[in-house]
Amino acid sequence: MSAIARDAGVTRALVYHYFPGKESLLTAVLEREAGLVLLATEPDPGLPQRANLERALSAFFEHFAAA
Repeated sequence: MSAIARDAGVTRALVYHYFPGKESLLTAVLEREAGLVLLATEPDPGLPQRANLERALSAFFEHFAAA
C-alpha cells in the first residue's frame, strides 16, 4: 500500500481511507476494469454476430494490451 500511495502522490492514510486493505483495493480495481471491458465489448444490435464477436475480441485485447 505504501508503494501505491507513493506512486499516486498521496499519503498512505488517504489510500486506507478509501480502501481498508489490499483486498478491497484489488476488488475495486477488478470491478473497474471488468466494467470497462463490458462497455467496450457491448454488442451492436445492428451488426451481424461475427462482426460483433470480432469487435468484442479486438476491444478486449486492446484494453489489456494498453494496461
